[in-house]
Amino acid sequence: MNRPEAEKPLDLPPIFVDRALDRPLFIEPLRTAQVRIGHLTGSLEVHAHNDHFDPDTPDETWISHCGQKGWIVFTKDSRIRYRQMERQAVQKYNARLFNLATRKNMTAEENAQAFLKAIPRIAQFVRRHKPPFIAKVSRYGQVEMVLDL
Repeated sequence: MNRPEAEKPLDLPPIFVDRALDRPLFIEPLRTAQVRIGHLTGSLEVHAHNDHFDPDTPDETWISHCGQKGWIVFTKDSRIRYRQMERQAVQKYNARLFNLATRKNMTAEENAQAFLKAIPRIAQFVRRHKPPFIAKVSRYGQVEMVLDL
């Protein structure tokens, strides 16, 4: 028996939100939004950094965890791609990072809206690009490859 379209899982891996974005005003809009990917509408599976790790956990630890689980990462730490340990973890564990790249200080709600706008493009990007990679998300929801490892 086929499930109705609304009940089918979205074609997007679970999302991990790093500690830089792990705020209720960012997390809750992601968890409660009904997003459309292709012909499917549903909710996102969102994991917050603080639900799984201590605040001072090294980045390479949670990056390796996310890569092993097949989760995608939302971050606003644009320096990850320049730090050797984090970059090696992305590469070794086939991680998929999406960095919010903005020049303006945005509120948690604005950050969440930028990622929500980008969800269809993120889903398409994940289907088209094999991990590991680091991509950037603009405040307008555009997605672009930064580092294809």
